[in-house]
Amino acid sequence: MWSPKSGSSESAADDGDAAEDLSVSDIERVEGGHTVAEILAGKASLAGSEVAVRGKVTKMNAGIMGRNWLHLSDGTVGPDGEKDLTVTTEETPAVGSTVVVRGIVATDQDFGGGYQYSVMIENAKVTVE
Repeated sequence: MWSPKSGSSESAADDGDAAEDLSVSDIERVEGGHTVAEILAGKASLAGSEVAVRGKVTKMNAGIMGRNWLHLSDGTVGPDGEKDLTVTTEETPAVGSTVVVRGIVATDQDFGGGYQYSVMIENAKVTVE
């Protein structure tokens, strides 16, 4: 059973599509963008800024709170050992897709019920590669 953690990058539900065995070792940084680890580590300076990041969709939960929730990984690791970044979008890329995400960095988000995110990307535009 999923248990929310303060500051986690967990999705708002645990019943979505997920892929545990995806290789993310071949993901290259998008030109002019950041890595997942850089966004996680630089959340204070990036808050409110538009960023771009390339990664693989490792989990997708559709239609929660009027948006789709993605877990995005690129093989980098954040300062607290985090390996993915939560993204909200209207788009529905398939789990396993390599995507470029462009959206606004939001920090210290609390959606109630224990669903808290120290950093996430909101209202993202997703381009499947």
